[in-house]
Amino acid sequence: MLRHASILLVLLFHVFFATAQTQPDIVTLLQNKLDAFNTGHPDQTLIVVADKNVYAKNEMLWFAGYIFQGPGYTKDTATVLIATLVDDITNKVLLQKKFPIHNQFSTGNFLIPDSTMPGAHHVIFSTNLLHHNTSAGTYSLPVSVKTNLALNYTTALTLPDSLNQTDKIGVGIALVPTVYKQLMPGAKFTYWLSRQKPLRIALDNLGKGVVYIDKKGIRPGNNTLYTTTYFNNEAYAVNIKLPVIQKVEDSIRIRFYPEGGNLVYGLESRVICEARVAGSPVPAPAVLLQDGNALSPVSINADGKGSFTLRPQKGSRYSLKATWKNRSYYFDLPGILNEGVVITVPTAVVDDSVQIAIQSNIPRNIFITMHNAVIAIGTPMITVKNTSTILIPIKEIRGIYTITLFDEQAHPLAERLIFAQYHQKAYADILLNKESFNTRDSVHATLQVSSSAHQPVAAAVTVSCVAMNRLSTDLRSDLESIFYLGNELKDISLYNQQGRLIDNKPLLEEALLLKGWRRYKWQQLQNIGGDTAGTVKSTVTGQLLRFEKKVRKPEQLVLIKDGNLGMADADAEGNFLLDERDLLVKDGRKLFIKVMGEKKEGFQYKITDSLTKLTADAARNQNIDPPVVRIRLEDDPLNDMDKQERGKTLETVVINSRKNFSGYGSNECGDYVCQYGILNCINHPYPFEKPVLGRTYITNANRISRTVVYKGCQDGPVISTNYLIYQAREFYGMDSTLRKQDTEEMMSTICWKPLSYTDNTGKLEFSFFTADLKGPYLLTVQGIAADGSLIFGQKLLRVQ
Repeated sequence: MLRHASILLVLLFHVFFATAQTQPDIVTLLQNKLDAFNTGHPDQTLIVVADKNVYAKNEMLWFAGYIFQGPGYTKDTATVLIATLVDDITNKVLLQKKFPIHNQFSTGNFLIPDSTMPGAHHVIFSTNLLHHNTSAGTYSLPVSVKTNLALNYTTALTLPDSLNQTDKIGVGIALVPTVYKQLMPGAKFTYWLSRQKPLRIALDNLGKGVVYIDKKGIRPGNNTLYTTTYFNNEAYAVNIKLPVIQKVEDSIRIRFYPEGGNLVYGLESRVICEARVAGSPVPAPAVLLQDGNALSPVSINADGKGSFTLRPQKGSRYSLKATWKNRSYYFDLPGILNEGVVITVPTAVVDDSVQIAIQSNIPRNIFITMHNAVIAIGTPMITVKNTSTILIPIKEIRGIYTITLFDEQAHPLAERLIFAQYHQKAYADILLNKESFNTRDSVHATLQVSSSAHQPVAAAVTVSCVAMNRLSTDLRSDLESIFYLGNELKDISLYNQQGRLIDNKPLLEEALLLKGWRRYKWQQLQNIGGDTAGTVKSTVTGQLLRFEKKVRKPEQLVLIKDGNLGMADADAEGNFLLDERDLLVKDGRKLFIKVMGEKKEGFQYKITDSLTKLTADAARNQNIDPPVVRIRLEDDPLNDMDKQERGKTLETVVINSRKNFSGYGSNECGDYVCQYGILNCINHPYPFEKPVLGRTYITNANRISRTVVYKGCQDGPVISTNYLIYQAREFYGMDSTLRKQDTEEMMSTICWKPLSYTDNTGKLEFSFFTADLKGPYLLTVQGIAADGSLIFGQKLLRVQ
C-alpha cells in the first residue's frame, strides 16, 4: 500500500487538459527547466511523525518515517534511517541511532538520554542516500524535553530599577530553595540572548547573583533572556523578557504583496500587507494615501496582516501611513508598471475547477501554465483584451500548485498559488466503546477509512494515544499537513489554538495569497548547472589493527549477535566492509567481532561510518532559535497531569535512593536491570543499573516471568552502538501483565501502533489499556490510503 504514496506526485497531473501539448514551446521550456533542476537535485520527501512532542528524560520516543519519491529522481532506494538528537541551545549532538527502512517506511524508538537538558531540541532524521555528501532525504522534528522531578529549588529573575544602567540592564538572580535557609554553594547560572554565545557565572552561597545585558543587543523579537541554573546535578530553565529601548532601526516595517506579483496602472489589484518589528508581527492602524491624501483605511490585525484593493492612476504616488506606538510611519507601495498583467483568483482553495480573472492594459497574447515541482502543463495561447475570466478544470490533482502567466517570449508575467482538490481526501472516523474510561481500563476502538466519495478504502495507518499535557501546540504537526503545506509554504504555522491550518479555509486562503508570487523559484530554475551526479549509499567500513599497527596478511572475522554467527573478511591491509545485514541487531543488543583462530590477542578495530559523521556535522551546524517557555495558567487542567507525573517520578527516586547509582546504565552487550530489578525488562527499557555476573534476576523477555542466572557478557569486543542498525522495539504499553502489578505506571503514551493495516473495507479494530495517569488523551490516526490519499483523524478520550 505504501507504493501508492510513492507514485502519488507522479500521477497528480495524469489528466488536466487534453490540449496540454497544443503550445509545446512554453510548456516544454518550463518542463525542461524543471527536469534539469531536479536531475541536479535528487532528493526524497521524508516525513517523520512521533508519538508526542514533549518528553521527559529517560523516556522513550517512538516514531514512524514515511518516504515519498521526490521530484529529483533517485535510482537507489534508501535502506537506513538515522536519527540525530540535537540540543537547540548548544547544537550538541546528544544521540545517534540507525534504523532499517522497508518499502519506504521506517519505524523505531530511542531513549531520551538522562543527560539531556530541559528545553528545546530537534531530532534530525536522514536517509543513507547521499548526494554530494549530503543526505537526499532529511526531516527535522522539533521536540521539547522537560523534567518530571520536583526540584530542590526554583530560579527567580527580577529587573530592579537599582540595577538599570545607561547602557546595560541588570538582572537579579535568586535561587529559591524548598528547604528554608538552605545554603546553595557551587550553583552556576548560564544566560544568553538568541544567536549569542551562552555566558556563565557562579552564584554566591545563598544562590544569588547579578548579570548585566548590553542594551545594544536587545531588540524587539530578540529580547528574551534564556537562562539555566545548575545546582547539585539539577538544572532549572526559565526565560524573562527584557525591556526594549526603541531605536530608529527598530521601527515598524511593512512589506506589500500584490496578488499576482505586480501593480499595473489602470488595473485593479488586491494587495496584502504585512507589518513587522524586528521580525515579529505587530498590529497597526493604517491609511492608504494617494498623493498624500487619505484614500481608504487599512486594518492590520494582531498577526501583522492587512489587505486593500487599489486601481493606481498614472501620475499619482501611493503610500501607506501606519501608526505604531504613537508615531506615524510612511511606506511607498512597490513600483507600478506602465504595461502589465494582473490576475485575480477569488477563491484559491478549490475543488474541481479554479476561476482566474486576467486583466491587461494592452491587448496581448498569453499562455497559462499550472505546475508543481515535477510536471508542467499548459493552455493554448489566449488573447487578452482588458479583462478575461477563465475557468480551468482540475482533475486528479490535490495540493498546492502554481499558476503562471507567460508572454510570447516565455517571460513570467504573473503568478498565483492555489490548493487544488481541497475536498478530495480520505476520511478517518474513530468510534470508541465508551465516552470515558477508568485507570487500567480497556479501550476498544474501531477505525473506518473512506475515500472522498465516502466509499470504503484500505489503508496503512499509524495510531497513537497520548496524554494532552505532552502535546505542545507550537510543535504539533501531522503527515497530511507537512506533505501538502509544510514542504511547500516555508516558515508557516501548521497549527494554532483552533486546530490545523489545512482545515481552516480562510487562513489557508490568506497564506496562499501571502506566498503567491515567488520569484526565487524562477531564479533557481534560471541558474541550472551541469550537475549530473547521482546518489550513492553510505557505507560502514572497518580497519583491523594489531597492537595499534596495520596487519600484514588477510584475516577472517567472526561476527556474533544474539548467539548467531556471521563472517567477514579483512584484506591484507586490514580493511573490511560491514553491510547492513551484519549491522542489524535487536534494540538494546550489541554486535561482537573477533579474529578467527588461536593466539589472536592484541587486535583492535577502527570503524568509519560516513552517514554518522555527515549527519552529526550537519546537526551541529544548525542555527535554530529556541522558543520562549510558555507557562500554563494556574487553573489549566493539564497541570494536574504534570503533578501526577512528578509525584510518581519523585516517589520512584526516593524508593530507590538507597541503591548504588554507580552502576547506572547498560553494560557493553546491552544488558541492564530496570528500576524494579527485572533483567532486560520489556516494559521498562530504561537502564537503572548494570547486571552482576552470577546474580539471579527475574526476566520477562519472552512475555513470561521467570528467573535466570546472569552469565555475563563474554563474546569479546563490541562495535560501537553508533554504527549499528536497530530493529524497533514492540510497544507493549499498559498490557495485561502490568495491570496486575501494584506499582503505579504514569504512562503518557498508552498506545503506539506504527504500521497497522485495515481490511479491504477500510476497517480496523484495535484495543489497548489506559494506565494510571488521569486526564484527557488524544487518539490520533494518520497514514496512507490505497488510492494514495493521506489520512488524518483524531478522537478525544478521558481517563478518570
